[in-house]
Amino acid sequence: SKFEFVEETPTVSKPETQPSPPAESLITKFPAWEGSELLPLAGEILECSNCSLAETRIQAVPGVGNPGAKLVFVGEAPGAEEDRLGVPFVGRGGQLLDKILAAIDLKREDVHILNILKCRPPENRNPTADEIIACRPFLERQLEIIEPGIIVALGLFASQWLTGKKVSLTKLRETG
Repeated sequence: SKFEFVEETPTVSKPETQPSPPAESLITKFPAWEGSELLPLAGEILECSNCSLAETRIQAVPGVGNPGAKLVFVGEAPGAEEDRLGVPFVGRGGQLLDKILAAIDLKREDVHILNILKCRPPENRNPTADEIIACRPFLERQLEIIEPGIIVALGLFASQWLTGKKVSLTKLRETG
């Protein structure tokens, strides 16, 4: 793997492969991913039942963006609006992200936006360790496929996941 992640919790093997939705419906939902390994992976994510979040979600949210993006944003988990629409960062946080992208002459189509968790935790509670472990192979595989040059962590859980350090954002900023 090109990406090295430090972790304190045990990893789980690759998620069990579930029957994926037909390729045509995936291409309709994720047209930018046609011909990319991200497309069949999105099918796996949409059918995932590796943790209890599958029981409470409306739909899984694989991500959005350019499969060859050199800039990837990683957030925590889908919120209510993301769960409803199946697209990450469409609520208030997404509006801010869109403004930040516009300020540097980029659009969503130029970058890739993912979350650590692919399903919304009930009432937007913090992710549990088991949920993060269950989704970990998906995010690792997405990053391996995309091969970004820069990964931007959006929030505490994404920062901790990417750095492997279980400390506050303030501490992470101090230590770089």
